[in-house]
Amino acid sequence: MSTSAARTPLSAGVLLILLSAVLWGTVGITVASLYRLTDLNALTVGLARVALAVPALVAASALLRQFQSFQPTRTFIG
Repeated sequence: MSTSAARTPLSAGVLLILLSAVLWGTVGITVASLYRLTDLNALTVGLARVALAVPALVAASALLRQFQSFQPTRTFIG
């Protein structure tokens, strides 16, 4: 196994953590700008965030072929 192949999952994990930190850090700025520029309230902004996040997460899950994790297995039905 080469060194670059061994580091790939770790590098991808670090990049995902950095991306999530950047997105988390810009939420406050974005929401403050939305409040200043429009008449949106907190409930509308929250609903919009969920409406954007759910399809994005489902699409990412489909791309990563993780839909099997959403199906119950016999051990949990019991």
